[in-house]
Amino acid sequence: MQNDLIHMVPVQARPDGLHRAGQGGDGAGQKVLPAAVNVDHFYRRPTFHVVGLLTDKSEIPAISGDLAAAGVDVGAVEILCGEQGARILDADGRYHGLRGRVVRTVQRFGYDATTLDMFDEALRGGDLVLHVPARPADRRAIAALLQRH
Repeated sequence: MQNDLIHMVPVQARPDGLHRAGQGGDGAGQKVLPAAVNVDHFYRRPTFHVVGLLTDKSEIPAISGDLAAAGVDVGAVEILCGEQGARILDADGRYHGLRGRVVRTVQRFGYDATTLDMFDEALRGGDLVLHVPARPADRRAIAALLQRH
């Protein structure tokens, strides 16, 4: 079943080696990313999401299949990657106006500073940050699923 999810939809190659589902191409031997990549909106707190750091892009098909099997809408998963992803995450709030700067300044007084800095560094180093939608009752199970990868 998970292979059906991954290989039924044609994909188009992206310069970073990831692919977005449903955008043409033959899909043969390509990594499929049935999720939104580098969508530019300001990430405040991951309410109703589990956020994970992925260092191995080759895990994407397996993660997608496991999430779908767990009932997650993989089309609602958001992934940040590369320099563009770091700008979207915007650890300092400088790219999202006054509101973004105020939110990030307040967050820097707590533990969020460490998390934001870690994600920013990881994105700039080529890793991925996944935002997986999750109801409160499902957060632990989804976090455990991501940790297996």
